[in-house]
Amino acid sequence: MDKETAEISKNFAEKLKKGIKPEKILLFGSRARGDNFKTSDFDFIIVSEKFKDVHFLDRMSGIYKYWDNDYLIEPLCYTSEEFEMKKKQIGIVKKAVEEGIEICNFKPNNLNRKTKIREIKKSFGIDKNSKPFEREYKNRDL
Repeated sequence: MDKETAEISKNFAEKLKKGIKPEKILLFGSRARGDNFKTSDFDFIIVSEKFKDVHFLDRMSGIYKYWDNDYLIEPLCYTSEEFEMKKKQIGIVKKAVEEGIEICNFKPNNLNRKTKIREIKKSFGIDKNSKPFEREYKNRDL
């Protein structure tokens, strides 16, 4: 992904965050792969519970008000339940999950990497001051 694509995607995500409060935003297609032309469109998957009970086409048309660029945009909008189902099926969503770039993940229970590592270490009784040998055998009876 080039610098311009990254900046535009980030700004778009921030606008969406204030509006529809998405759980996840994925950039996919040529812009994510980095083989885009200058005029290539932006392909996004946007996951939000605000899409519940909203017709699929109305979801997409509602996204355009957050897009303030001259580039074309192709948003695919799903609830989290729809997204979880679609990403398991053969099709564009599964391909986007495999090859796309997660621009944002605003899910409340999404922990950052350091927090996850800290929790895993804690579950094994490892602290940052223990030595490698002690880490391996700390919880074992010898």
